[in-house]
Amino acid sequence: AEFVVLLGKSLGWKSLTGEVNFKDSSSIQDWSIGYVLAATERSVISGYEDNTFRPDKQVTRAEMAVMITNALSLPSSDNIKASQVFTDGRKIPYWAESQVSATLAAGIMKGDSNKNFRPLNIATRAENAAMFGSVLGYLIKQTEN
Repeated sequence: AEFVVLLGKSLGWKSLTGEVNFKDSSSIQDWSIGYVLAATERSVISGYEDNTFRPDKQVTRAEMAVMITNALSLPSSDNIKASQVFTDGRKIPYWAESQVSATLAAGIMKGDSNKNFRPLNIATRAENAAMFGSVLGYLIKQTEN
């Protein structure tokens, strides 16, 4: 929930009112529900396979890549395949591979000094801050072009 709120505020979304259709919608805090709804309506998030949102779950780097790609409508990358670039590329879940490649091609997300992406690791606050800085830089470049 925190990540979705930060993403929405960073991108200038308006907090929406309405009902969220996740099984665990009653556990989504009032301070975040408007941005969860905005992210759902923009197809940035769709929840987990069991139709839950899990608002208190920490976000993995793979999940972060998916949400960023969806939020920015990043183009797919034909030239860069994250699974081939990163040493741990085989660990990137199938549902996130094209989005990890897209964030890599856009310069928004990177690997570590050992060429690992660490897709299933929880994104740290520092990684979130760096990624949001990269998102804003990406948006600035897009408006200049």
